[in-house]
Amino acid sequence: MMLIPLILLLAGFAVLLKASDYTVRHSIALSRQSGISEIIIGFVLVAIGTSVPEMSIAVISSLHGNNSLSFGNLIGANVALLTMVFGAMALAGFRIQKARLMEINQAVIFAAIIAVFLIYLMKVDMAFGIFSIILFYAFLKNIYGEEKAIESKKPARNRKRTLRTLLCLLASIALVVIGAELITKSASDIASLFGLGSTAIGATLLAIGTTIPEFSVNVMALRKKDINLAIGDSIGSIVTNITLILGIAAIINPITIDASGRLALVAMLAASGIFLYFATHLRLRKEQGVILIACYAVFLYLMLSGAAA
Repeated sequence: MMLIPLILLLAGFAVLLKASDYTVRHSIALSRQSGISEIIIGFVLVAIGTSVPEMSIAVISSLHGNNSLSFGNLIGANVALLTMVFGAMALAGFRIQKARLMEINQAVIFAAIIAVFLIYLMKVDMAFGIFSIILFYAFLKNIYGEEKAIESKKPARNRKRTLRTLLCLLASIALVVIGAELITKSASDIASLFGLGSTAIGATLLAIGTTIPEFSVNVMALRKKDINLAIGDSIGSIVTNITLILGIAAIINPITIDASGRLALVAMLAASGIFLYFATHLRLRKEQGVILIACYAVFLYLMLSGAAA
């Protein structure tokens, strides 16, 4: 029966996306009540907030022993961010600022180096998971060290308002987990029906769905001319996916990287190279946006056509 898994999948995405939107809103509200600067909000709270779907799916699928689904989702999400999301941002009028070029390059190269190690190791065990989480902490510390610009005027603190925001944030995260549970089970059922591997499903169908929060946040940020928030969210999510979330999933249950996983990693390296070329030359206009989106279409075709089989 195809209908029931499909309905559950759509319901899971509906819950996931709405809850993710609330998670991001409450994360921003909570952080601004403490006077944190915009760039730190983007790199830390918003990036982690929009990565809650990937985090939830990674944890739940790992607990269920379906590690390939979580791995494919994380790597596929990074490919989607580097190509589809940044491509759409370019079409919407995004311009790379020279002042932010070093931060962008550092994050993308950082994630690409980890991808190279993963291709070589062919497995993500507990030791590598712990190491990945340490790398995530080091990355955040480095970003915080470079961005010490804290707002000079902090808003008046209202404890009741802060507590209310925190409770809303926790409720939003709980709904995200429920949505992720529905998506994980239904995606596995659909993959079995079509004879597709869990990695391929995670890298395509799930990755598209779980990157929608980043996409929506970035479009909203561009509309408000908040380039720092858009950059911080996208780049922060890329690093969060391949360090913190992958590390947690590996600690719960070690991941063996199959052929589809290796293809996804190679695609991520290729996308990183193309993106870095455009970024280094400060060219991310509509023409480059079309190229990036076309690259993502090629990635989807390769993953779904069984090119890694």
